[in-house]
Amino acid sequence: MDSKHRKGYICELIAEKYFTDKGFYVFKNSSGLGPIDLITYDDVNKEIKLIDVKFESKRLTGKKAGTRINRVKGDRQLGININSDVKFLYVNESTQECTLKE
Repeated sequence: MDSKHRKGYICELIAEKYFTDKGFYVFKNSSGLGPIDLITYDDVNKEIKLIDVKFESKRLTGKKAGTRINRVKGDRQLGININSDVKFLYVNESTQECTLKE
């Protein structure tokens, strides 16, 4: 496994822990490919979320140095036609901090 895939795998494990610690049911993408990494279900609010886990990358130079590089939804994510659209969960691998972009 190359370092890019290893980082992604570690971030998905951190994301899974983040949601299970909040009491959510978590379903993982078994193929490892596709526009959605996790599906979460909140039994209290009866809410389903489709999650794309992203390694949190920071800008290294320029006026915005130190700020997160935001990602945009790809064509496959934009084409999902159900009640809930895909949300990005940014994961900081070193601090294990997770930020859900609504």
